[in-house]
Amino acid sequence: MPDKLIENIKRIREYTENNPELKRSHHFTYDLPANDKPVEFVVMGINPGEPKWDWDHCQGPTEETRLFDFQEKFGRSPASKRWYKKVDFYLSGRGAVMTECFFWSSKDVDTLEELYGPLENSTHIEFCKAMNDDILDRYKPRAIVFPGLRYYERVRQLYGIGEHVKTVPGSKGRLIEHYKYGATPWVFTKHWSGAWMEKGEPDQIRDYLAGL
Repeated sequence: MPDKLIENIKRIREYTENNPELKRSHHFTYDLPANDKPVEFVVMGINPGEPKWDWDHCQGPTEETRLFDFQEKFGRSPASKRWYKKVDFYLSGRGAVMTECFFWSSKDVDTLEELYGPLENSTHIEFCKAMNDDILDRYKPRAIVFPGLRYYERVRQLYGIGEHVKTVPGSKGRLIEHYKYGATPWVFTKHWSGAWMEKGEPDQIRDYLAGL
């Protein structure tokens, strides 16, 4: 088990305790294994979702990490089960860990910014960025994959992602934006929820990631 990341999980717990406003979130997510295979990908979202199921089944604040996953303890939610299946599909079953741009959960991004203000002004972003850089240093992944194009410009600015590699069109509009973060590919894709996916696009994303 990666010792540096274990220490980081403990630091995030302490950081949450020292910043009581963060306890309004049900949980934080960091270094959460998608499966038991060697890590090839890091999957990052804007922040964890927080369906009503979470509060109904487990009192927060809690966490989703390799040290403790409340979903494992209290029974995985339908939303979590669907997400794991999507990660497995889009990454062709390869090993991955999950983390977030902003670690703490909310119902949606609008609610997140109601609770904590605009992310670009957040005092917590640099802390999250430093913790996530440690994930990249530890695993040296094939790529960071960010499902969702709606916030990609904001995330790119927050993380200082500068070098554009390629734009891949889909059936309607962009499907993939490929950048580099240092030496690591950072690939933004259409969101995997499926709501806006056109026929053939999931396979196109999966094949693109497999070819990195």
